[in-house]
Amino acid sequence: MRLQTGGLLVVLASLVALAAGHAYAQQELSPAPDSLRGTPPAFDYAVGPAYYIWSSADGFHVRWIARGPARFFTGEVASDGAIQVRRIYLNPNEIRRIADNRVIWTANSRGGPEGFDILLSEGADWARFTLMIDGRLASTEQIFLGGRAIHPGGNPFILRFKEGGFRDRWPRAYRGQPYQLTGGSGFFLWHQDDVWNVRWIMRGWGREVSGLVSTDGRFHDVRKIRFESDDHLARDQNLIAWEARTTGGLDGVEFRTTGERLTFTLLTDGSPAHPAEIFLGSGGVHPSRNPIRVNR
Repeated sequence: MRLQTGGLLVVLASLVALAAGHAYAQQELSPAPDSLRGTPPAFDYAVGPAYYIWSSADGFHVRWIARGPARFFTGEVASDGAIQVRRIYLNPNEIRRIADNRVIWTANSRGGPEGFDILLSEGADWARFTLMIDGRLASTEQIFLGGRAIHPGGNPFILRFKEGGFRDRWPRAYRGQPYQLTGGSGFFLWHQDDVWNVRWIMRGWGREVSGLVSTDGRFHDVRKIRFESDDHLARDQNLIAWEARTTGGLDGVEFRTTGERLTFTLLTDGSPAHPAEIFLGSGGVHPSRNPIRVNR
């Protein structure tokens, strides 16, 4: 299967166009988790380089401090609800809102504090933070949350705003990484923390691995995992297609979706992979057929 990427990539370019000039309007806030309430005490002492995140009656606050040499702060906040942004000591080109539910930033800082405030639409269940310093993921010790200045369990990390948090309504059979991923070969498909993951590792070099995923909703946060320069991925709002050559390592695709239904078609060397070569969820079970149809 040879992909015709031109049309799909035009759609991709339009999807990531900036949504600029949105007003920071007052609205009902999603309730903050206890871990975010109050300004981190370390913020008063400007420990850096570091990120500080907390909540108040005015919304959610994200700040960073360089302390010493100039630092390069980048990152992303994504949510299942709409996000409104107010810059704090940032130039307009240093922070951008992509679509309604994603914010990215790129800023050189020689001191601080700098950052932004956000409001999440009422009804938002979660927000995912990815925080980077000088091109690398910030360590958890460089991230301080709320008045107790606690560190998150990892980076990226997800904050949940409603009692009970985000509820995974996809079938349990798909939850968690297949145990065969270490040492096995084939396709590996699972869902975790609202992210769908497709991975593959094949015996032999230069085999063609391709696939299609479709949904009745929209795809977002689509990411390539370890693609080589001659591998290809194309997408529009409800279709993802890829074609890659194996090089002996673990490659893949991950994404989120607003849809209620997904269809996966997984191919090796131009033919549908046998179900015995496909592993689902933490139990590593095989599907009954390929294509694989999944409903919430």
